[in-house]
This record gives sequence, C-alpha cells and structure tokens, in this order.
Amino acid sequence: MLRALAWKEWREQRPVLGAALSLAILLPLFLLLKEWLSHDRALDLGNVAMNTTVVYVALLWPLVALLAGAAALAESQARTLPFLFTRPVSRTTVWSVKTLLGAACLLAVTAGTGLAGR
Repeated sequence: MLRALAWKEWREQRPVLGAALSLAILLPLFLLLKEWLSHDRALDLGNVAMNTTVVYVALLWPLVALLAGAAALAESQARTLPFLFTRPVSRTTVWSVKTLLGAACLLAVTAGTGLAGR
C-alpha cells in the first residue's frame, strides 16, 4: 500500500518537477539573451550568472516549494483523501509520504538548477 501511495504522489508531483526543470534550463538562456540585447559591448557572463542565481533563489525555488505544497494539499479537493483514510495506512504515513515527495521534488529542482547553471 505504501508503494502505491508513493507512486500516486510521484504522478502528482511529476508535472511540477518537469515545469521547474524546464524553467531552470530556460531562465539562464533568457537572461543571456537579455544581456546580449541590452549591451553593445562584450557579454558580461559574471553578471548573467549572478542574475541567474538571484532568479533561482528568489523566484524559482519558492515557486516550486509552493507548487509542491499545493499539490499535496489539493488532495482534499480531489476527494481522494477520504478514500486514502479508509485504507490500512495511518494518517502519519500519508502525511509523511506527501511531505517527503514534495521535499524530494524541491531538492531535485535545486540540484537541477545547480547543473543548469554550470
């Protein structure tokens, strides 16, 4: 039962992870394009790297944390939470699986932005 719950949560978090990793790859490209279009001199890649870090920390990571948390809380709106509580799994286990997969999603995005920034 625990494996089924984990897979269900993974299926719900997968779009959040995919969108966040796509943004993590595209944001540096947009910032590089902005830097290239706004200056007539040589590109300052240090400035682009600093702006990318600021955008990741101030925008992307909190957004992913919000989306992962919202996906976990949206369970009650989908009316599957009462169904989960009828199964032989404790509420603590349900909460733990949701929290761990949301945190894993955030850690994957954090690692992905670190790789995209290199």
